[in-house]
Order: sequence, then C-alpha cells, then structure tokens
Amino acid sequence: MASNVMCAFDLWVAAGGQDPRWEALLLSTRNRRVLVQSQKLEGPGGSAEFVGRIRMLYEEAERRGLRERWPAFPAWTWAFGRGMAANGGKIDAVPQGADQVRGPGTTLLHAEELSFWDQAQSTMETALPALHPYGHLCAVTTPAAATYAARIRRGEIRHRG
Repeated sequence: MASNVMCAFDLWVAAGGQDPRWEALLLSTRNRRVLVQSQKLEGPGGSAEFVGRIRMLYEEAERRGLRERWPAFPAWTWAFGRGMAANGGKIDAVPQGADQVRGPGTTLLHAEELSFWDQAQSTMETALPALHPYGHLCAVTTPAAATYAARIRRGEIRHRG
C-alpha cells in the first residue's frame, strides 16, 4: 500500500502539485523531474514496474473524472519506464547505482525497497548531493536491521550540503 501511495505522490509532484511546505523551494510547477529508483530497472520489483503503476493510476484517474476535478492536470504520454507530461514534468525509472542520479534538476527521488539494495550506500552518497538544495528523497522500504536504510532512518546519516 505504501508503494502505491508513493506512486500517486510521484504523479502529483511531476504534474505540478504544490505543497505549501515546499513553496519556498520549488520555483515552478513546470518541468518537474521525478526518478523512481529500485534495485533493478526491469522485472518484478524493478523501477520500470513502478512507473507502470503510476501510468495505471493516471489512466484510472482519467476514467474516473480527473479532468472535472483538476482541469489543469497535464496530459501524459508513456513509454517503457518513462512518463512525460505536457507541462514538462517527467517520471523516469532508474536502477540503483552511483551513476544514476547526478547533477541538479531532480525534484523527487522515490527509492523503493532501499533496505534490499546491495549498492544502497554508494547510490545514496551520489544522489543526496544531487538533490541538494531543492530535491526531496522518499524511501519506501520494509524494515531491516543493520542496513544502510536503517542507519538513515535512525538519523545516523545526514547529507552535508
């Protein structure tokens, strides 16, 4: 359930959704970039599968009257592991790895099942500076003791940027 809620949040952010706590940080409702990252790109539990869930949520919302409730919600086009909104928002699937999230421009990084990544530390050590100062990280994971994700949760790991 948490993963599905996070997928809906990914869509909302990339579509230009505004959270008053982020207003000072987000300069525009356009050109949002959301990365969905998991241990692998393809197959069950792969990040492309989560982008597929986001697409399914979008298509179901359209069938249920999204346009009547949010007329300005952008239209989306979809490809394997990628969604592109008419307002410039993007959702991309990426696997774990130190070279996957680099440089500025990511609004939200959705890390799925971080406790199970074998490259969690190197991935996050590269991603966190790339998110600074405007990007956000949301990690969805099953609790697992003695993992890098558990150290983040306990506040032992902090980005200094």
